[in-house]
Amino acid sequence: MLAETRETRNCCGMSMSPAPAPRLTPTPANAWALWPLGDRAAWLLAVLVAMGFWVLALSAARQNGATYDEPAFIAAGYTHWAFNDHRMTAQNGPLPHLVEGFPVWLMKPKFVEQDSAIWQKSAAFQAGRNILYFNGNNGEAILMLARAANALFGVGLVLVIFAWARHLWGNAAGLLAATLAALSPTLLAHNGVATSDSALVFFLYLGMYCFWRSLRACTVWTVLGVMIAITGALTSKLTGVMLLVYLTGILLVELIAHRSSTLQIRRKYYTLRSRMKRMALGITLIAVGLVAAWGAVWAMHGFRYTAFTPGMDKDAEFLRPWKEVIPKGIVLGGAVTVIKDNKLLPEGYLWGLCFIYSTLGKRSAWLHGEYSDTGWREFFPIAYGIKSTAFELVLTVGFLCLLIYAGVQSIRRRTLTSTAPPLALTALAPLVLIAVLYWTLSINSNINIGQRHLLPVYPLIFICAGYLVASMRESRRVLVVLVVMLLMGQAIETVRAFPHYIGYFNPLVGGSYQGWKWLVDSSLDWGQDLPAVQKWVADNPIRPGETRYIAYFGTDDLNKVADGQFKLLQVVPRQYYGPAESQLQPGTYIISATMLSCVYMDGFPGKWAGENATRFAKLKKTLEEYIKVNQLKPNTYRIEQDIIEHYKRGRFAKLCDYLRRRGPDSQITPALLVFNLSASELNEALRP
Repeated sequence: MLAETRETRNCCGMSMSPAPAPRLTPTPANAWALWPLGDRAAWLLAVLVAMGFWVLALSAARQNGATYDEPAFIAAGYTHWAFNDHRMTAQNGPLPHLVEGFPVWLMKPKFVEQDSAIWQKSAAFQAGRNILYFNGNNGEAILMLARAANALFGVGLVLVIFAWARHLWGNAAGLLAATLAALSPTLLAHNGVATSDSALVFFLYLGMYCFWRSLRACTVWTVLGVMIAITGALTSKLTGVMLLVYLTGILLVELIAHRSSTLQIRRKYYTLRSRMKRMALGITLIAVGLVAAWGAVWAMHGFRYTAFTPGMDKDAEFLRPWKEVIPKGIVLGGAVTVIKDNKLLPEGYLWGLCFIYSTLGKRSAWLHGEYSDTGWREFFPIAYGIKSTAFELVLTVGFLCLLIYAGVQSIRRRTLTSTAPPLALTALAPLVLIAVLYWTLSINSNINIGQRHLLPVYPLIFICAGYLVASMRESRRVLVVLVVMLLMGQAIETVRAFPHYIGYFNPLVGGSYQGWKWLVDSSLDWGQDLPAVQKWVADNPIRPGETRYIAYFGTDDLNKVADGQFKLLQVVPRQYYGPAESQLQPGTYIISATMLSCVYMDGFPGKWAGENATRFAKLKKTLEEYIKVNQLKPNTYRIEQDIIEHYKRGRFAKLCDYLRRRGPDSQITPALLVFNLSASELNEALRP
């Protein structure tokens, strides 16, 4: 028991006596800053920066169409609020769905009938398209409301970055870090879409910051922050479980450093000096966070086990049945069975964990002309190197130099916890942990579908950028020049990229309009550019006799631009549209970068060589023989049509191989390429 009036000793004989109230404000002096800046003024400016980030992200998003995943997220959130049905929210973490779906629910859009196949089969993508593009709903307003709600996670992230850098190096350092983050094309891109990536990053950094603060000065606010962060991370994405790993690592570092902890109980402060007491504090914080998360998960599901709306038709089901998603291993499969049988977690949440886990196998990926379904170790380092701004790369090098400098300082002082300005190595421990662990996981991951999976590594470089303010306190002129150059450079890159933040690439590869040679999918072409096609069509009326084709990747409504203007060359996903055009003629071909790569072209993925070429030759011969023999027989159309569509996909893959080598004549956006093909070029492209 902690005594309030006399010193007590623990089993190791360490003192655990009442302590004076600790200083919980940043320890560096404001003399290190560029100008004297009070705490209230700093927080006010930080809030303004964060809101500026929100406005800029949504201003860019307003000019972009729906990305591939957004309709599913919107439908999941809406059906949760409108029908108390948890099947669609189970297909990812429930929290982002609920946040993004709430303003949509308030709009009361028209939706599919509950006896429709879309509803019965829990088809989130089709349901989302139904809300956005059909039934007379205002799809643009619905999409922007969902995005505006999601962008609030980005506002929170900018404020956490400010608070962390401020705590380490002062108010001006915090403002520098927050401003750099608010001008990052990568953060702007993925905080302006209604998905779950920005929510996860916010909760990861909130959790690490509050936990680290709690191990040094534990208050009710830091404990509350840990509880919220663990709850948010575990209900945002499956990878949110990594927060528990990071917190464990932070606890170990703090125990090794053997710093004392201050614990606030009401208005009394106690100093914990023994490792056992401090370890107990850390474990208790994590345990409390897990209990809060468990309760929140049940609350998000209405404290109801079943994921199905009460009274729902017996034919309703999950997207995939339970038997297909339960892990096959004895340990994982057995654990899921026990949890399911004893109803320890809501059915929707448990099914969602199993569903996401079942998708972690092979995934198609494309990198600089190469195709793979198992990924590359170099994918994420290359993606980071070519999609970060030049100034973010400089900050990355600065982060590494900062670690080396901190290590040298600590060795000279023979301690990890030197309190002498300007730096203590343990102060950087959480940032080092997330850098090392996240990069290790990313490099060894076989899911190489987008640079957005590197979002958690960006805030740490902005936090460390604040060290500029502290390290050069005696060279203010140099400091002013460096800070101004850094902010102006980042701002210029952001302005130049507007509104195509998803498709941003730095000058190392020739800029954004050369990015199609390197990466696709959510790194460049996530289906967001159909509004740009509409504008292009308005500015370039179709000429008499001109034939136009389009190949599109995404779930936006292609009919709003293709109807009467384009013939369908190919589209992914295919189920929303009719068959591709049978005959190809000279004309204008608009092809999105993901389609050009053929990374998701069934039967003919990736480069046109070896197996693809051989398979197409055999298919063409089979089709010719089949048509010759069966063209007069009845009841064979469906089989013939399947063969024909497969042939069209092979023909498209062969055409794209030629076009990748030829290069586009122009580009509408970084992700939309325009090819003007003559008859001779078309013949050359399709020649056996």
